[in-house]
Amino acid sequence: MAVMRPLTALLLAACLARGLAAQEPLGPPVAVDGAVDPLGFRSLDNGLALRVDRRDGLPHASLWLTLDGGAAHDPADAAGLAQVLATACADRVAGDERIVSATALGDAVWLGVTLPAPALPALLATVAALLGPDAPVSFDDAALVRARDRALLRADDEAHVLPGPMLRRSAAARLDPRAESRPPGGEPEQLAQLTPERIRAALAARLAPQRAACVIVGAGAELADLARAALGAVARRAVPPLGTVAPAAAAPAPAGAAAMPTHPLLDAPFMVAAVPAPAFGEDGYLPFLIGMEVARVRAARVLGTVRGGELRAELPPLWWDPTRGERFAFLERRGQDGDEVGRVEAELRSLVAGLRDGGPTVPEIQSALGALLNELRPLAELDDRTAALLAGHPALLHARARLPLVYRRLGWPADLRRALGEVTVAQVQAALRQFLAADRVGYVALLPEPR
Repeated sequence: MAVMRPLTALLLAACLARGLAAQEPLGPPVAVDGAVDPLGFRSLDNGLALRVDRRDGLPHASLWLTLDGGAAHDPADAAGLAQVLATACADRVAGDERIVSATALGDAVWLGVTLPAPALPALLATVAALLGPDAPVSFDDAALVRARDRALLRADDEAHVLPGPMLRRSAAARLDPRAESRPPGGEPEQLAQLTPERIRAALAARLAPQRAACVIVGAGAELADLARAALGAVARRAVPPLGTVAPAAAAPAPAGAAAMPTHPLLDAPFMVAAVPAPAFGEDGYLPFLIGMEVARVRAARVLGTVRGGELRAELPPLWWDPTRGERFAFLERRGQDGDEVGRVEAELRSLVAGLRDGGPTVPEIQSALGALLNELRPLAELDDRTAALLAGHPALLHARARLPLVYRRLGWPADLRRALGEVTVAQVQAALRQFLAADRVGYVALLPEPR
């Protein structure tokens, strides 16, 4: 979403209005709390929830799959196991001219593939095999070790090398140690102990059609029949229950004061300001959503051009992606080489205070709301001009195709855009005063080691 800019490219689709993308009747509607699923997912006989959007003229197709059992289901001694599963599954769908995303978030493993349209039937066959009863044993030991080692390398970078992930984890833990005690990417020491047998058993608990939800976007009148034939043929099978691990209780550290450890690889101070974010349904969520888009734009303007080091450090001016269900937003800054940390801290505190005390202006809020409404517009509502843009930019299609699963997983209503449009300026300003209060924001810095 716009605030962290994982969907940055979607701003190219600035003139969204209405349009068409055919929803195919694939089976009985999925029930949500006793009512018909407003997002149009249909339930196949094997339990898989499927949505197919047909948009003629697309040279690429996009398939997104979620599997129940994300990072929240990792055993206490295996933080990162779900990410290993995502990595192993990504290997099965990888190939030339493909955009592949694989990650473990909260209660689900996410797998996304965008590829040339003629390759979609082969991909559907691969996904069907991935959900079939023989899938777990089809992963040989070498493949599982490779997936584990790649996940381990990334987790080690996030824990010991990259300032951005290191700072965000540390800052969130200061505000609520329970929230970040088990990072989704995993604990390197625990990942290193995972055996192929344990990884395979975890795959067996997740790779079943009744544990899956799928969105397919592409062209062709036969798209729905193709998807239903391939995925509906997978046999339902018994799977063990997914366990959950309750986070350890711990008292949060006080916000406000900055923690300042050192790092041997740095030449300048890096700092983040961590802001607890509400979850959907909690008071202030929609105004906060708009407020963080204001913060993203203002941070880029106030803090100035990124200095290069921020990109390598994975430290953008604002990091928050509500489509991932993240519970903290982070305002971030890298100092100049040789800067005193006090200068960087003053910049961040001034930015936070300006958003909180001065409040966003009406034009800022209107601009932020427009950007969010555009990015949250479902594929089925896109006009022909935007559809042509998707046709020329597979990365845009990849991001758009994921949105229905985001709505489904996070519990967003189909009319989220209408609800956002009803938020008032006063509500946005009040939300920023509430969530950016001095006693709620925590600061953490990484400093160069003295030489």
